Amino acid sequence: MPEIKKPGRPTAPPPRPPATGAGAGPPAPGPGERLEDLNDQLARFLQHADQLVDEWARFGADVRRTVDAEVARIDEAVAEAAARATRDAAGQLDRVAAERIERTVEQAVARWRAEPGPRAGGGGSSAA
Repeated sequence: MPEIKKPGRPTAPPPRPPATGAGAGPPAPGPGERLEDLNDQLARFLQHADQLVDEWARFGADVRRTVDAEVARIDEAVAEAAARATRDAAGQLDRVAAERIERTVEQAVARWRAEPGPRAGGGGSSAA
């Protein structure tokens, strides 16, 4: 029985040596040229990175300005609310204090009227 070959990956032909002669094309770049190409690519990469950093710096500055403006607006609103709350509390304190003073005076007057005895300038009888 003949052996059945399983389908497999086709193998790539071995690389050919570089052609020489008139139809060979440009010669392969030397190490100096490759280094120069790499240097150019790195320079472009760094320029692009610098542009991105500048862009992010501008974005960060814009965000900072926006946040500072919002913080100032919130700070102003909190200060106004605190001032309003202080005025309201002071008004309530004045009312409560006035009510207590009024009650205390009324109680003192009631006790004074309820006490028997002579009163100054009260028109009591005097022995002459």
